[in-house]
Amino acid sequence: MTPKTLDMEATKNYIAELDTTKRDWTITARVTRMWEVRYKPTNPTPDTIDMVLLDEQGSQIQALVKKAIVSHFKDRLQEGRIYTTTHFNVGKNNRTRLQVENEYIIWFTSFTSVTLQEESSAAIPFHKFNLRPIDDLSERTNKIDVLTEVIGQLIGVENKITQNHDNNTDQRRTIHIQDERTNKIAVTLWGQQADLVADDVAENGAQPKIVIITATRVTMFKGNYQLNSTGGTKLYINLEIPEVENFKKNMTDVPLQEILHIEVTQPESLEEAMTKNRKTITELQQIYMEGEENQEAKNTYTCVAKIATIHDQECGWMYTSCNNCKSKIDENQYCNKCEDVPEFPIDRWDT
Repeated sequence: MTPKTLDMEATKNYIAELDTTKRDWTITARVTRMWEVRYKPTNPTPDTIDMVLLDEQGSQIQALVKKAIVSHFKDRLQEGRIYTTTHFNVGKNNRTRLQVENEYIIWFTSFTSVTLQEESSAAIPFHKFNLRPIDDLSERTNKIDVLTEVIGQLIGVENKITQNHDNNTDQRRTIHIQDERTNKIAVTLWGQQADLVADDVAENGAQPKIVIITATRVTMFKGNYQLNSTGGTKLYINLEIPEVENFKKNMTDVPLQEILHIEVTQPESLEEAMTKNRKTITELQQIYMEGEENQEAKNTYTCVAKIATIHDQECGWMYTSCNNCKSKIDENQYCNKCEDVPEFPIDRWDT
């Protein structure tokens, strides 16, 4: 696609003007973020391509390309470039896990046209963030309407491990950041996002490392707030933007902290967990009867058995559970044990 000279006067509309009253909108905006969404990790084709668009007025909106037309746009769009876009649909925004707040959302169609524009000194920034202070994340706990963006100094990087996550085996890396007042928080990067930080990040580039992390979920684990990545999470290191410069200026009273390499052990695999402490039903009954006198009663066991009957009790013969701890979740899809909203609740049966 050959870039055309950017002419802001030719732009008919701005993002702030968009609504559902018509379809003949034309906007010029930068694709500041772009990511692929797969409802199942094994899907060969993305279910959607999602983007954040930013125009010269500083307005943002999320745009989506549906699976049926992904092949048409996948090679025509690049993160960071400016496009004039026409013939798209604008709908009411009722989605969750959004990266920007806007009443509306853009849907590309097979009739949508995108024209690449040349870079210009015209002010469409490469980035815009809605950064939340680390010490004020409590109000964001378990909220997934709009995801959370933070800034902090990178102070610790754990090694990458493999762990069961959302019914899949996935990579995981946890990093640790702190703000200008040394408030600290852990950020767990799942799947492909685990590679957003390299093992040798401390040895490369300038210090300190100021990171901006987008599209995270705020959760609580063992009494501490933490951040978890999503499929659209981006991580930026030492961007040359005012937010980073202001952060560095506010760090003048904070001693420069070396980035720690933190070694964590590899958790047991799903196969190991499924065969650990294997017992027969008779053995489990014996352990139950002995109760406190039997120290094994405090252990977790596995058992291979055939379902003989499903009990239809007053309290219900099935319940919806957390995919992490298997506990029952409440009517708001919240797990009180994990203090989190599970991404993939699982139905379980009383057998």
